[in-house]
Amino acid sequence: MKNLIKTLALFLCLAISSSAWATPKKKPLKNHSANDAINSYIESTTQGNTVGIENLFTDHFFQTISTPAKVETHKRQDLITYLKSQKGYIQNCQTNYSILEKNDNCAIAKITLQYKNFSKVEYVTICSVGETWKVSQVVTSYPKK
Repeated sequence: MKNLIKTLALFLCLAISSSAWATPKKKPLKNHSANDAINSYIESTTQGNTVGIENLFTDHFFQTISTPAKVETHKRQDLITYLKSQKGYIQNCQTNYSILEKNDNCAIAKITLQYKNFSKVEYVTICSVGETWKVSQVVTSYPKK
């Protein structure tokens, strides 16, 4: 019985002392600007960079993809799961973006991805969430040439 009490006391002391030495978690993407959010989105979708991807999107994020055949809608976790499955995969395309509109809380960017045989345009809405900017909506289309 004494050994059990000593073991529990030792375990309790170790647990308390280890939590005292624990470093506080950094807020991922803290002070992430609007441009940083757009660049992170482009890197995650075209360069397979999934570092911090869970923190890149707002909780209510959704994506709409419009093709000639149908319109698809995806939620935050759907896109995160897909992008993680594409980790390290680099798409063979040229990208550029421009900010179409920006205020203190939200911005809309147009991202053009030019592939060999087609192009893809994404309108990305990013919003200020606390101390950082996050992607809240993406509308994707495939313009006809």
